[in-house]
Amino acid sequence: MNNVVLNSWARLNYLQNTRQNKTPNTTQYAAQYAAQYAESQSLINRSVYSNNTPVRRILHVYGGCLFSGGNGRSGQEIHMKYDESSTEEDPVIRAWGIDSKGNEYERLIHVNEVDPQNATPVEMKALEEHLFATKDEVITSPGSRGIGSILSSLSGFDVNEKLNFVQYMNEGAAITMDKSSAMRSQLDAERYLFYYQQQKKK
Repeated sequence: MNNVVLNSWARLNYLQNTRQNKTPNTTQYAAQYAAQYAESQSLINRSVYSNNTPVRRILHVYGGCLFSGGNGRSGQEIHMKYDESSTEEDPVIRAWGIDSKGNEYERLIHVNEVDPQNATPVEMKALEEHLFATKDEVITSPGSRGIGSILSSLSGFDVNEKLNFVQYMNEGAAITMDKSSAMRSQLDAERYLFYYQQQKKK
């Protein structure tokens, strides 16, 4: 359902109640419209045009990590290292940080089980960092990731919220003016999916 249809639906219901001399419940309609509008948005739009209030929080950065950083707008943090249980056949990453509500989290991520079509930002970051560490040719190749990067998703999604990153990254590529950046995002999405599919075959 597109935005035009949603706008028309909300207005039609409001007008019908008004014409029938009913007092429209504006709070109810506002809530219904907001929920349906949010549902209709693409994943990339939820991230780029998020209404989340920027958080004023100093991001922590730790040394000796595969990655340590986050998203300055949402205040979410991701820090990760290989866990002691990690092996070449079963890479395991220990991730910790701060979520969108300001709560601390910590979890172990089995990289080979990360499905990019149903993964959280922290899971995808673990997959990305593992491929960086193993010098994957696609992921380590130079070029800007642009709008569809994993960290940019934290502007509209919680660090532990599942989403389809293949869809997200391709949507980002579709609205990116820089062709090389768009191609970079598409190649990354294909690589993440191919890696997962290869691991599932083992």
